[in-house]
Amino acid sequence: MSIRIDKEKLVKALAIVEDFKTALMETLAPIRESTTLAFEGVLSPSEVRELDPVHSPSKHSALVLTVRAIYGDSPLAGVRARWLYSPDGYHFDSVEDAEDEGNFIDVSHGPLVGRQKTAVVPFLTEYVKVQIVNLDTQNFVTVRVWTTLLR
Repeated sequence: MSIRIDKEKLVKALAIVEDFKTALMETLAPIRESTTLAFEGVLSPSEVRELDPVHSPSKHSALVLTVRAIYGDSPLAGVRARWLYSPDGYHFDSVEDAEDEGNFIDVSHGPLVGRQKTAVVPFLTEYVKVQIVNLDTQNFVTVRVWTTLLR
């Protein structure tokens, strides 16, 4: 018994499979959306600044968080950025439990320098709230925070 293969149909079928494979890879590839300056200002000693919660029902997988701190001549501590999760946008993780889970980054400090740190924050729930904390109890610090949504 002999099987006859139509080469023209086979080439067309392989082209369709390749097009589907390319489309699937493009659909699943990570995509960064435009970066937003979420906060820019001066934090007083021990100040905690809450940013507006970020909502992502299903489109995004993570929030890229970049924090830049510019210190004066004698900083005693750096800046912390922590994130709190919420399923409904109203009830967020407690600060203590978020920190126990390691849901924060600390930006190092030094006299008269600017330091920057970036973290990828996965969307474990639909809402994420970021808090920026001046860990220095005596000095002001200038801070910029950028956020980028990652699909």
